[in-house]
Amino acid sequence: MQRAFGTPGLQPIPPVQRVRVHSRVKPRKQVTAMSNVLKFPKAKVPRQALQVIAEQIRATLPKGAAVKTVLGWVWLIVRLPVFLLMYWLRLPIIFVCNLVSFPMLLCWLFSLYAFPDKHEMVWGFGVISFIAFALAWAYDFLLLAIAPQDMVRSL
Repeated sequence: MQRAFGTPGLQPIPPVQRVRVHSRVKPRKQVTAMSNVLKFPKAKVPRQALQVIAEQIRATLPKGAAVKTVLGWVWLIVRLPVFLLMYWLRLPIIFVCNLVSFPMLLCWLFSLYAFPDKHEMVWGFGVISFIAFALAWAYDFLLLAIAPQDMVRSL
């Protein structure tokens, strides 16, 4: 038999036969977001071992007296700069509080006389006046409390 190209003696290539394979296809498992996460068993630590670990941690921590001493020194070092900064800012803060407090007090008294039926306005002026006064008082109280030397707490 000859091929189309005229080469003598070659056999034609038989067509490929398809073989049917009957296999059962397993249905695929439905994949969820956490289905591929392995769950490791929880380690069970005996209670006595936990107590030993807790004792080791407590032994490495500083004692209460040492912590109080360190915090006392830190407070002494930080207290003076904070006091000086607050004392420096006292004049503008008290000025603004008094600038708000006194006019609002006068507005409150006037609105109480002239507009007794407008409760929102009366209460608004009174509350703003009192908050400004209380803020000035609290600032002075805090300033006296952190003063580096014992100052007389009087007006």
